[in-house]
Amino acid sequence: MTSTVAFFALNAVVWWIVVLAHELGHAAVGLTRTEGLVIVRVGRHSPMWRRRFGRLKLELSPVPIFFRSAGEAVVHARLGRTTRVMFAVAGPVAGCVAAALLLQLGSHLQFRPLQVIGLVAMVFDLANLVPFRFRGFRSDGVLLVEALRGEAPGVAEDDRLEAIASRWFVLATDVPGAFAARDRDIRAHLSAKMCSARADRNSEAMAVHQLAFAGWCWREAEQGDTTPIRGSVLDARHRATGKGLSRANTIAAAAGELVREGTDLAAGSPAADSLEQGFRLAHANGRYGELPETRARVAFCFGVALHDVATTAG
Repeated sequence: MTSTVAFFALNAVVWWIVVLAHELGHAAVGLTRTEGLVIVRVGRHSPMWRRRFGRLKLELSPVPIFFRSAGEAVVHARLGRTTRVMFAVAGPVAGCVAAALLLQLGSHLQFRPLQVIGLVAMVFDLANLVPFRFRGFRSDGVLLVEALRGEAPGVAEDDRLEAIASRWFVLATDVPGAFAARDRDIRAHLSAKMCSARADRNSEAMAVHQLAFAGWCWREAEQGDTTPIRGSVLDARHRATGKGLSRANTIAAAAGELVREGTDLAAGSPAADSLEQGFRLAHANGRYGELPETRARVAFCFGVALHDVATTAG
């Protein structure tokens, strides 16, 4: 009885290692070939451990799933045909490498159970390259066939906007990473406003500040050229400086003036409709709450202007 329990415990550990390696193989392609956020999940979808490393987010649970997808790697960016082929193949390759190393370890230790489990894990990973569907699960073989056929769902009309949206999603889901060291006071300013709104249970105010943060992140993701509005930004900053405010409040006052005066913030974008696309994407996201479109647009543009003042005026 004890040996049986030990065998199944060892099987669960090997399963977890091989599945994690498999998903990290997929993730490696997503991280190197796109600018999007990559999420790796292993085990139950109620993870016991979450950790973020730059654009890689891990959600792990030691509790295995045997009757549906044991893990998944999600890339929040559009993948080209070549990248999709690499993505489909990288998972099974990484899983097989992990299984082979465990098999070799079992051979070195002359531990037969580990050899058997490692061999079975390798066979299962190789079998994942066979195209099949089961209860909503699609094997990597299906993904590979679709990629080779050029079947790409949801192709964006503008690659530049797709790239901006991918970068935006990374920043908007990682508050510390969205601000440079110089702008920590802006981060603290927005965080304080959000905390105050949360304490007051003011969902509308919370949504306003979250949309402002979304606007900040969109401008950062655009990597555009704000030279066309530099004069307006510097003038607004100069007028706000005379009020004796802190740096964060001075920048906020200048940003508010830019929005009120109807400054053409879109002139600093790399594409004509970039800000509109960014606003639509942010406003459609339920996490920012429901606001009337006019007020939501003002909040988003305030975040854009906040970024312009902080980066242009220093």
